[in-house]
Amino acid sequence: MTAAEKSFIGIAKQTGVGVRNVTDAQFKYLLFRAGGVAPQNIVIPLDAEVGGGAMLRDMAKVGVTSGGALDIIPRPDTMGTMLYGALGQIDSRVEKLDDVLSQEPLLVGGGPAVGVITDPPVPSYLVVTGYPAGAVLDGIVAITGTDELDAPQGPINFQLNESDSIIVEDLFKTVTLVTLPGWNTDGDKIDVGYVDGSYRHLISLPDDQFTAPYWTIRNAPGDLWGESYLDCRVAGYALTFAGARFVEGAVTFIGGTPLPVATATWGALELVDSGPQFLAPTSSPIELPLATPIKVLSGSVAIGLAIPLDEQWVIGSYVPDDFDINQRSMVVSFAVKITDDVLYKKMMYDGVGAAAAWTADLFREGQMKIQLKSATTIGNPAVPYQLDIRGHDTLDNIIWSAAPIGLRAGRQIVMAVTGVVVNSIGDPIECELVNDTVDYIL
Repeated sequence: MTAAEKSFIGIAKQTGVGVRNVTDAQFKYLLFRAGGVAPQNIVIPLDAEVGGGAMLRDMAKVGVTSGGALDIIPRPDTMGTMLYGALGQIDSRVEKLDDVLSQEPLLVGGGPAVGVITDPPVPSYLVVTGYPAGAVLDGIVAITGTDELDAPQGPINFQLNESDSIIVEDLFKTVTLVTLPGWNTDGDKIDVGYVDGSYRHLISLPDDQFTAPYWTIRNAPGDLWGESYLDCRVAGYALTFAGARFVEGAVTFIGGTPLPVATATWGALELVDSGPQFLAPTSSPIELPLATPIKVLSGSVAIGLAIPLDEQWVIGSYVPDDFDINQRSMVVSFAVKITDDVLYKKMMYDGVGAAAAWTADLFREGQMKIQLKSATTIGNPAVPYQLDIRGHDTLDNIIWSAAPIGLRAGRQIVMAVTGVVVNSIGDPIECELVNDTVDYIL
């Protein structure tokens, strides 16, 4: 018999629609517990017609798509891939070991800023990142210090362009002076520090909220044959978490033309994402609103993309014309252990918790905190693999409701809480992922 564990499913970003990715090194292969992806043929019967007899006369194959769903235990690397596919935009930055300059906002007219590091643990590379409050943040940054042999080094000048992260290709043992350019807008930030081996990825909706990347998916059931699916999109991604368990997940794909391919060059065993799992016991308590912990027994975050195909079948093609996104959704659900009446009154009565009388006001709160962590750490100093999920930090763009509480003899009182994310000025929802993946952009 052929074991299911011999199967491989891999995913790689495409440079554009219709451009199948065939670069082996760019594929990441997934560990999953159940599910699969496959071609999905559309077959229709011939209409019943007078004189045609009692039995079905024939059938015709009229189209094909591909896709499927996987039940997974998310890992830090491919979690970024799925979130990028679901939300549509990712900004990757190097994490720092020690900051020469803090990320406090700078004020126009303040003049050049300086900073020093005199005792880094080891000679290392520096990274400089600009955080523009306006459209751009340009200028020359100069760094002076010593190299790994304690010899004077610098000043090294380089151009900071917009919001790029730039790694300085010279090892520094000490930094004695950093000179920054004049800045353009109140609130601009410039951060200088040592690369520590971990990376922070900010994942959010793009300016055009109806866009998302396309992916090529590879499939090798039992490693018996290989298939490649073109123009796939993430149609849904969900994370579930409960006390004393792994964080679990599910992902759904929808895509286009399947193609039989050879698997000899895949190298899937070496490219499988077998990184550490996220664990509920090591994760932070969930907060709603921010700085107000609630006792969550279990919960989930579900991102959905409506990609209907009924208007994508064009004459002259066996595959859909495209996989357009018509709508997005994000729903957060918790099972909350009830120890007082505060949250209950906000959701059931008046939205603010006064509970003097029932009103038609909903409880709106965007400042929630969901922070999932791994027990495994990366970088120096060590930081955990981590995922933060948050709504808008100032606008109340998550609408909360609660199901009526049902009481059961001998059991704890638990309330089912649901939050629906709505649009806001700025990003309605953001995810921040810390892992050891440099970036997700081809």
